[in-house]
Amino acid sequence: MVLIKNGSSPDRVLRVEYRAAFFKRPRVSKIWPARRKKKKRRQKRTHYSSYIKSNRWRDRRIAYYRTYGKTCIICGGAKRMTVHHMSYRHLGYEHDADLVALCWDHHDAFHDEYGVKLDMKAETVAFIEEQQQLLEFPQFR
Repeated sequence: MVLIKNGSSPDRVLRVEYRAAFFKRPRVSKIWPARRKKKKRRQKRTHYSSYIKSNRWRDRRIAYYRTYGKTCIICGGAKRMTVHHMSYRHLGYEHDADLVALCWDHHDAFHDEYGVKLDMKAETVAFIEEQQQLLEFPQFR
């Protein structure tokens, strides 16, 4: 029981009862130290231009050529080749499914038509099919 004076008349005293039911406190049987959430380690973002010049990319590119060959997937040419990123989401940790070998001519044509986006898999597949069809049936050019 707590006594509080009413502000309007100093002679009058109000009784205020506080019941434990109104103040629900969490019941804790044991006291444990606070657990800290482990921070997820964020992978360092790789800057594209520095990565493309790195030995790591050179080794990755050579490994891709050893597995899939050093020929353009569209025209079959083997001169002036590059490995095209269909997705930049895993830059520095690319999957084989994110890469495709193209000659410079087709690589430049792709980026002239579609530009650069984070994920270009659908656009790359459509471009490859379109260009292969044009090479198969040159009268439709």
